[in-house]
Amino acid sequence: MLLNGEAVTPNPHLYRLEEHGFIVEKEGRWQLRVPLFEMWLKRFADRV
Repeated sequence: MLLNGEAVTPNPHLYRLEEHGFIVEKEGRWQLRVPLFEMWLKRFADRV
């Protein structure tokens, strides 16, 4: 899972997030571009 720093299999949804600038590929791994967004997702992921 992206939030846990695990490897993610490329898929259309991943590329859509990249296209809109939510995620970036760094050192061969995908990560969220905005740390505040990542903190929010981790905090509220169980509610989605």
